[in-house]
Amino acid sequence: MYALKWRSLWLSYIACGALGIFVNAYMPVGFELAMELTFPMEESTTSGILMAMTQLLGTPFAVIAGIINKSIGGFLTIGVLSAIMLLGTIITAFIPNKLLRQQAFNNNSDLRKESHHGSRLVYIP
Repeated sequence: MYALKWRSLWLSYIACGALGIFVNAYMPVGFELAMELTFPMEESTTSGILMAMTQLLGTPFAVIAGIINKSIGGFLTIGVLSAIMLLGTIITAFIPNKLLRQQAFNNNSDLRKESHHGSRLVYIP
């Protein structure tokens, strides 16, 4: 926000780089949480739905941000988008922490035996 206000190109580069670092670290955690919450469902299905939703929601958010940018300016547009991200963070904090996949792993002794050996390869002496 301040890079736009101060018209600083280098501050924009630093802000975009920092955003990229933190978003790339947050996405795998989000995917893992989604897989835990939808445990019986295949991991690829959950990941596919999440990726599709980011594409479907990205377009309306970009259009709305453009409209807000034209009417009230770039500084406040980024402020509104930051407020939406804060709201998403608050909602994420209230997601129940039921680790269904780990519970199933702990309840199933066959899975524990496979995991204990570390590999499914058979060693023939």
